[in-house]
Amino acid sequence: MKAKAPQVHCAPLTRELLASKAKDNMVLVPVVDLIAKTLQVPCPPLTKELLASKAKDNVVLVTVVDQIVMKKFGYSFVENVKRANISYWFVAALDPWTSLHLGSMGEEVRSHCFNAPMDKLNYKGQGG
Repeated sequence: MKAKAPQVHCAPLTRELLASKAKDNMVLVPVVDLIAKTLQVPCPPLTKELLASKAKDNVVLVTVVDQIVMKKFGYSFVENVKRANISYWFVAALDPWTSLHLGSMGEEVRSHCFNAPMDKLNYKGQGG
């Protein structure tokens, strides 16, 4: 008689799960980077229709982030506006890394982010 294989239930892959299993956050960033690069779901371009879709009384709350700011502030901004039930927020991504990370956070976040119109900015990226 063959022994029955034990059933294994896997928890969904979340930032919290990775953080709980990581030692000194050594696992967290590389895995999230890999997921974002694999899914390839960047933020959409900035359009009047996108802003109008979330505006409340013709008002939107916008923060602008690059890779450095995203790691220090972006994730907490997204979580806090969601917890506060603010629906008219946006995050403008200044670089491809940030766009991929925001876009990979799910449809709710992807519908609240856009790629900053680089042709209109003097932004040169990290250290520039």
